[in-house]
Amino acid sequence: MIIPYEVYPFDCMVEFNPDFKQLKEELKKRGIKESISYLKGEGITTARTIMFEGGQTLIIFKDPNPSHGVIAHEAFHAVQFLMERIKITLNYESCEAFAYLLEYLVNKIYEVKKS
Repeated sequence: MIIPYEVYPFDCMVEFNPDFKQLKEELKKRGIKESISYLKGEGITTARTIMFEGGQTLIIFKDPNPSHGVIAHEAFHAVQFLMERIKITLNYESCEAFAYLLEYLVNKIYEVKKS
């Protein structure tokens, strides 16, 4: 499922318990060429967040029902990657921008998870 960041020119794809072969094909259609082993992430057992060169983000939850903590953890990485890309560092002045984007993304992930 694709979650548009809306105010930023990038999207975030979220996958629960993906078929990695199908995921690789879907990414290829979008111009992203990564190996299945890279997508799986060696040694990663629960979830993974990746930002590709074009600014697209992918969150993979290997478990179809990840905990609230795992969802928050990976959503934070997605926010962190986006903010780094647009040159915003986390500090007292920027923390609300991080928090609002994190809230938005977590809410969207739960919407995707319910459907």
